[in-house]
Amino acid sequence: MVGGGGDDKKEQAAGEVLLENAASTGPDPFTASVASPVPTISAAPPTFPPAPVPTAADAPAPLRVSNGDTVGLYGGTQDNTQCDATQITRYLGENPPKAAAWVKALNSDTTLRWTGGNAVTTAQIPDYLAQLTPVVLRADTRVTNNGFAGGSPTPRQAILQTGSAVLIDTYGVPRARCACGNPLGSPKPAAGKVTYAGTPWPGFAPTTVVVVNQSVTVINTFVLVNINTGTTYTQPPGAPPGTPTPTGTTQTQTQTVTVTPGQVPPPPTPTTPRAASPTVTTTSTATSTALPTTSATSTAPTSRPPTGPQTVPPPDQLTVPPTISLGTGDIQVTLLFTGNADLDLHVVDPSGTDIYFAKPTSPTGGRLDRDEVPGCSSAPATHVENVFWPQGGSPSGSYQAYVVNYYACGNTEPATYQLTVKVGGRVVSDTTGSLPPTTGSKSTPVAFSK
Repeated sequence: MVGGGGDDKKEQAAGEVLLENAASTGPDPFTASVASPVPTISAAPPTFPPAPVPTAADAPAPLRVSNGDTVGLYGGTQDNTQCDATQITRYLGENPPKAAAWVKALNSDTTLRWTGGNAVTTAQIPDYLAQLTPVVLRADTRVTNNGFAGGSPTPRQAILQTGSAVLIDTYGVPRARCACGNPLGSPKPAAGKVTYAGTPWPGFAPTTVVVVNQSVTVINTFVLVNINTGTTYTQPPGAPPGTPTPTGTTQTQTQTVTVTPGQVPPPPTPTTPRAASPTVTTTSTATSTALPTTSATSTAPTSRPPTGPQTVPPPDQLTVPPTISLGTGDIQVTLLFTGNADLDLHVVDPSGTDIYFAKPTSPTGGRLDRDEVPGCSSAPATHVENVFWPQGGSPSGSYQAYVVNYYACGNTEPATYQLTVKVGGRVVSDTTGSLPPTTGSKSTPVAFSK
């Protein structure tokens, strides 16, 4: 029998933020709890920069922002038993109306991305949940918590207590709360003076709350903190129960921004390279320009705020910025573009594997080592995406490379780009092109062989 989800639908008051204790199911649960008992966290909490002092007496408390790939943000017990996602799948499968409301709430988040695109259907719920990773929050975290009542989602602005079990996606964003099965989304700005509903837990302070932004690239391996010992260990996304190998810490990525009514923290914007894996990947620094408020009922893919056309330099004048290092080898395919449209590089290898942001590696050895999401409010700049096979590591056969306008940002002018293909270090194709200002438009594939 599916737990939770009564018929009474109570609207959240303007400016109200619900405090959700880690052990509490909370109001309007989609399912019964699928979480393990709340653990006792022995490891020291993560360290964040101090929050800035509000500039006015009635200003909202500043919120600290952390990218989803920040080491120390999430924890676990190295047995992956914090949350049973298969039980959420079963609960929703037994109740189609709840399943429909669950995906409606999930899809209302404009930042949602997964291997199936930027929306989930009821039929895709098992596949989507299978890609999520169970973790324990190591900081009080601000989210939109979508309950279920009266046959519809009931979105509430909420703060989840440290120790809460959640499921995170491959960009490090909390997507489901295990104590109630509720889908989670990015927080919305408070409509008016902030008030807190619920009982504060020991140590709660508005200035210690964290908002999680998407990582710039897909996270192939999470670095989590053992909540009992404080040591770090690696965890692949969606992995079954097991004991991962401990690993050393890497550089964290955090920033502090002040969030005012009508504003939400912006997504990270890639600027400089980092070495977060054996191959070259990218790092990100979030900007302080806030995104416009989005509605909880908006649907993907028309989700990122349109900003109109931008003037950009011709694509044949583009070069890789000197601060960016790219993987090279037998085969290298590099996409350069400017402006704010989210262009994505795709490379299909002889095995038929399509390498792109949602599938960044191929069994043949190909790897997407740089992926950029400019952001619709970004200023013109040169953006780079790159796929490569290391020396001696590429199969013989036919390849194709093409570009997708993943999201057009409401522009009215075509999105221009430069696509360069190297085989054995020699340029075999160097083309410039443009894509219509239509989300989902694709370029004509460039065919080449090795």
